[in-house]
Amino acid sequence: MYESLNVDSMRVISELADIAFADKGDEVYNVTAKLKALEQLSKNMGLQANKLENNEPIEVQLVTEDKQNDN
Repeated sequence: MYESLNVDSMRVISELADIAFADKGDEVYNVTAKLKALEQLSKNMGLQANKLENNEPIEVQLVTEDKQNDN
């Protein structure tokens, strides 16, 4: 289906890059579109870390020094 529309990953990335790196005054320039395109490009390039969720409890033990025993 996408082949008939001449859509492939390189074309999508190219279009995103055109929007992401457009200068003020370019017809595709729009701050919101620019930020969204930069976000999509960074995700596709693996520049954003995936959020890891841990639902397991974490046990933390604090150890303090007794200052009276230092003498």
